[in-house]
Amino acid sequence: GYELTATTAPYMHSVYAMVVPAKGELKDIKAPEDILRLPPEKLQSLRFGAFARSPAADWLLNNGLYPQTTFYQQQSGDPEEHPARIIERELTDGKIDIAIVWGPVAGFLVNRHANPDGWNIVPFKPDPKIKFDYEMSMGVRFGEAEWKATLDDWISRNQERIREILT
Repeated sequence: GYELTATTAPYMHSVYAMVVPAKGELKDIKAPEDILRLPPEKLQSLRFGAFARSPAADWLLNNGLYPQTTFYQQQSGDPEEHPARIIERELTDGKIDIAIVWGPVAGFLVNRHANPDGWNIVPFKPDPKIKFDYEMSMGVRFGEAEWKATLDDWISRNQERIREILT
């Protein structure tokens, strides 16, 4: 659905997710709704981290959690400063309690911190009001139907290997 190019068949699909501590008061969080069911004093004490102009911002705003959120730039221009590094630093340093990020970033972080003191991933489910799930594809210049067909065929023939690599 990208308006500046034609797009290939999707090669992956992911949702936004929360990254929460695997121990302590938040260890039993299994769905975003569990956060909202916390006692009001606990909920209002939580510090969230999210990237500006993302579905996370909409969810936080809709649930009255915007004031207690630190927002980060999507891209700073610094090649060493990327979303995973920012969120990992902020969670490790205790500046935020919960991060809301795109699924591949959440998965990367949770895998890096796969231990009893690490983090859990809490994915968002499809929501009619906020788009949390996205398919990824490649952009192809309009008018290059043959090249698009070649890529679509390659994606189709290699989908299992693509899944293995992404996993």
